[in-house]
Amino acid sequence: MKRYWREDPVFVLVMAGVLTVTAWLLATPVVGWVSMATMRRFHLHSENYVTWAAQFPIPAMYNFANRFRYRRVYGDDVPIESIVPVFDLEGQSVNPPEMTPWRYLNHFPTRVMTFADGRYRYGRTGWPYEFEIESRYGDQLVRSLFRWRRTEEGVYVITRRRGDATDE
Repeated sequence: MKRYWREDPVFVLVMAGVLTVTAWLLATPVVGWVSMATMRRFHLHSENYVTWAAQFPIPAMYNFANRFRYRRVYGDDVPIESIVPVFDLEGQSVNPPEMTPWRYLNHFPTRVMTFADGRYRYGRTGWPYEFEIESRYGDQLVRSLFRWRRTEEGVYVITRRRGDATDE
């Protein structure tokens, strides 16, 4: 058998990376802190940047139950009763005074705010929104509340209002 690690050290690094990612994916269903760390990554809520960056090569999991809902945030000077709902092309109100019903989506639930369609849908109004995002895996739950607002054309500020992680 050829000794690849002597002739090609890059091969060893690539294989180490592949084995590490494989071990992480296999550990997700059985090791609680692994699945919790992955869900926190989805909520942009990792313990620190190194933890988030170390998980970057790990593929997105499609077996988490990711949900979101949102509502428009009104100032104290605007009575909710005076707001007339405006509907986007899909017939969904873009300025509901209460949280919308939960909606499911695949991986990376924060993409509802950060991908181009979300930035267009919510940014064109100029109003601030709150997004509640939830990921569930087995008995584990991560829930986050974000405040989203446009400060100027093409510039958005996302602020974490709350982030909870629990083992139920």
